Amino acid sequence: MRCLILIGHINKRTPLGRVPLPLLPQRSEDRASERSWGPPDPSLASVLNHQAGVVLYHPFISLAPSLTPEKQPSESKDAKKLLTLWTVLCGGVVILLWGFFSFPKKFGATRAVRNKTCDDEMKICMNSWNKLNQNCFFIFQHKNSWLTAQETCQHYEGTLVKFNNKIELETLMNHVRALGSSAWIGLNKQNILKSWVWTDGSRYNHLKTIQEHGDCAFMHKNGIDSTSCNDLKDYICSKIGQCP
Repeated sequence: MRCLILIGHINKRTPLGRVPLPLLPQRSEDRASERSWGPPDPSLASVLNHQAGVVLYHPFISLAPSLTPEKQPSESKDAKKLLTLWTVLCGGVVILLWGFFSFPKKFGATRAVRNKTCDDEMKICMNSWNKLNQNCFFIFQHKNSWLTAQETCQHYEGTLVKFNNKIELETLMNHVRALGSSAWIGLNKQNILKSWVWTDGSRYNHLKTIQEHGDCAFMHKNGIDSTSCNDLKDYICSKIGQCP
């Protein structure tokens, strides 16, 4: 293929380094390729050489940086974190609502069972507790102080035993006599007046004389005695019987 090269005359007044480049004729193949790819973007395909004063130009390669911003990876991470946070919050709200509407029903059902009423003769005692009129009693053969014994009875929803008449007194004494031991009962005089009272605060009716040897009373085979509240003894707990 024949090529035509035009060599321009160098002007003596032209400064050093500002020699214009020779122009090459554009081939027909290049013109056809340019038409197929479309017109170049002069704003994105030009590079200026200020030292030589020459403009280099390529019709298909863009040397300028892209003007389309790329999507940042951090945006995707932030979206995932936000979605996770909302999922956790919604789950917590659902659990709270479920607890709010379901627990009162269960609590109400339990309370209804406990508040169920019946005649004293129909009340029963569970787990080896003995019947004493409308109450149930049990002799714990684990030696403790009077205060610790009272706390243990409260754990079983009861108190140290209280008798209201001679029949109940004799019933308790027969059980203590059969065991051959002594046991704390609910009488004490740990108050300013030093008077015998039950754990519920009511005064003792003196059905049986208490031997005065301390501030806390206990029962033995022959009657009721008293000693220091820190002594260790078995104890008798009493609680209200349950309706069947």
